Order: sequence, then structure tokens, then C-alpha cells
Amino acid sequence: PDGVVDFDSLHAFHLEIERSVVAIRPDVLEGMFNESVFNYPGSRLRQLKVKLGKDDSGRDAVVLSGLLDMGLWIPFKMTTRLSVDTVTNTLVIQVDNVKAFKILPVTKLLRWTPMHLERLVSVPPNKSLRVDGNRLMLKPLALFPPPRISGKMVAVELDSNVIRLSFAGSPVRAPGSHEPHYVYMSGGTSRFGRFQMQDTDVLIVDADTTDTFGFSLMHYAEMIPRSRVRMPDMRSARIVMPDR
Repeated sequence: PDGVVDFDSLHAFHLEIERSVVAIRPDVLEGMFNESVFNYPGSRLRQLKVKLGKDDSGRDAVVLSGLLDMGLWIPFKMTTRLSVDTVTNTLVIQVDNVKAFKILPVTKLLRWTPMHLERLVSVPPNKSLRVDGNRLMLKPLALFPPPRISGKMVAVELDSNVIRLSFAGSPVRAPGSHEPHYVYMSGGTSRFGRFQMQDTDVLIVDADTTDTFGFSLMHYAEMIPRSRVRMPDMRSARIVMPDR
């Protein structure tokens, strides 16, 4: 609000995702479901597990399992397909197959009014999820912790390890660096602890390029004493940072 991006106040700014692909591991999506979607009094789902697998036709699928409240807690397993509804900007989870006790098929019962999916899956108070027929309409960006994230989803793909969400937008200007893993901040006024920079030009690169760069806004300050900081001039900073 004051024109300064304060990286130590995660509620003071938001991230707008431009053209990019974001990879979400199944365990991260599982945590979102258990901690942000169905973690409220009266929830009829609990102990959700998320795995990537195949459906009966051999297509890539997301397999959800857990406990469902039907008077007593019953173990279930759902085989689902993912797509993006670009009109509502939601991640669509199409339920193709449901089994109670993980072995008894009950998919056809979902057409019977008392067993409609919207009756089995109660909508959370934060409105991050709604039910449309046999589809769960999820707003995944609302589930991340601060800072707030926005972006226009255009596609989703699965591979054996991750869910890949593609976003529309303009390409973001990259730094003049050949490093494979980096965080680059440019333009505007930014604050890091007691340091403030106008027309920001900060490049943070991964000290170990053999794995992914685990950069954390909440814990970056803890890494600074272990980093190599260089100021090639009075207008920019270059930092080589470990991620653990």
C-alpha cells in the first residue's frame, strides 16, 4: 500500500503469476485438501491421500482416497481426471470411479439423489471448492499460505511425479544470467529487513544446481549469513544462496 514491497510482511503484497508452468507434487495437493479445504467442523471427508496413477482406460489420473462420513466413517477411493475451466478459473476434478471400502463400486449410485456428490462432499466455508454434478471445482491458488497468489490457469497435465498447471500471461523479463535456478527481482522499491532498494535489481542463484532451488520467503533471512553476497555496482546485488 505504501509503494514498498516488504518481503518480511507476507500480507503486504501479492504474487501475480504470468506465463509459466507451476509443478505441484501430490503430497502438496494432499496437504491443501487436509489443511485448507476439508479441515473444518462438520467436514465429511478426512485423512485424504492423493496419488498419481492410471484409470481403467490407462489414462493418467489422480487417485483420491480417505474416509467418508456416511453415519460411520467409511474408507473410499476415487479415480479422477483433471482439467481447467478457463471461464471460472478453477481446477476441475472429474470423478470417474468411486469405490467404498476401496473395493465396492458405487459410481452409479452417485446418480441417485441421496448419494449425489454434493451431498457426500460438503462445501467448505472458505468457498475454495464447489460441486457441479460429478465434478469438484477447486480454486487451488486460494489454498496457498500468504502472500496471496493470482493468475489465469489455461491447462493442466500429469506425469508420474507432479501435476503441472500452465498459466497465461506475458513473459517475465529474465536476468542476464546463465544460472539454471534463480529468483530475480527487478523494478519498484523493495525492503529486506532494514535494507531498502529503489529500482530493485536483485539476483539470487542456487548454490547447488544439482537439485531444485528451495527458496522460502519466510526463511530467506536465515540463509543470508551462509550466502555469498556481491554488489557489482551501487544499483544491484548478486547472491549465491544455499537452500538448506
